[in-house]
This record gives sequence, structure tokens and C-alpha cells, in this order.
Amino acid sequence: MLLADVCKIQMGYSARQSLVETPIGVPAIQLSDLSQSDELIEMEPNSVNLDKAKIKQRYFASGGDVIFRSRGRDMTAALLPNDWPHIALIVMPLLILTPDKSRISPEYLTWAINSPEAQTYFEKNKQGQRISMMSRAALEELPIPEASLSQQHSLVQVSRLSKQAFQLETRLSVLNRHLAHLKITQALDSNYSHGAKT
Repeated sequence: MLLADVCKIQMGYSARQSLVETPIGVPAIQLSDLSQSDELIEMEPNSVNLDKAKIKQRYFASGGDVIFRSRGRDMTAALLPNDWPHIALIVMPLLILTPDKSRISPEYLTWAINSPEAQTYFEKNKQGQRISMMSRAALEELPIPEASLSQQHSLVQVSRLSKQAFQLETRLSVLNRHLAHLKITQALDSNYSHGAKT
């Protein structure tokens, strides 16, 4: 199945003015608010200098939506969790993907877009030389692996556990290097102290 079969794709809001943070304004998420590694958005959106009454509702996202970075080195997705307590304006080049939850879960959609297979697809279909961009038409054609909702849940859980295991292994490797360095330093200090006494 294709991405367009299982979710609604909405381009982000195209601001005609420079957006600056203000105490009172419209809560918004911009590309600069997200790091390329973010797969889960839990931040409270900053307010920017816009009038909400002048902005169409389709440009706002809430919990359960998936935000896609359509420009830059890494074209990846980040999930707004179902219990995210905010409604935020999504600014171009970010896109709003609203999954058909009877067919695909937001978590699985995020996982599928961030998978190596999808990233290979984006690499082959990106546009632009200096700044890479993904067209809506190409995004709509992104193949999504078919799976039942229960299978989707299992795949997401396995992926999450795998990432946690990798992070723990990386942390353990760092700690082992520190421990080895400490033992060597202590041994050298001991040898130096012993030599000084004799």
C-alpha cells in the first residue's frame, strides 16, 4: 500500500512574515524546533506572532498526528503522542500526516517513514541540489509495508526495544572504556609511587 492510501497529507502553513516568539500568539512548531533525531514530539510549542483567527484549521496538528520533515538532509517523521495536550500550527516545510487509524497506527506510520527502506526511497526521489526537498506527489507514492494493527503494534515494540538495547550496549561500551582507562591510570600511579619510594 502507498502512504496516500492510509493517511491524509496536509502541507504546513506558509508564513508570509518572519515568525518570532511572543508571549501571546499562536502555538507553532517549526523545522528549527526539531532535531533530526526526534521521533517523538513532547515539547510545549512556542507562541509566534500570528493571528489564529486568520489561519485555517487544516494547518493545525494535535495528538495522533505525524509531522514530516520535507526538506533537509534527513527526511524523517516525528510523532505527536495521543496524549499530547496541545494544538499547534505546523509551519512549512513541515507536513501534517493524519493516519486512518482503522488501517494504520500513528506509531507504525512514524516507524515506516523512518525505516531504512523509506529513507532509500526518499534519497532516490528527492529534488533540489543545494537543499533537498520531497514533493507531495513523491511522498504520496511512498510504499508502506502492509500489516494488521496487532502486527503493527508488535513491530513498533520490537523496534523500540531494539533501540533501547543498542543505547544500553553503547553506554556499556563507553563505561568499559572509562573503566579500562581508570585501571591503567591507577596502575601507572601505583608504579610511579613505588618507584619514588625506592
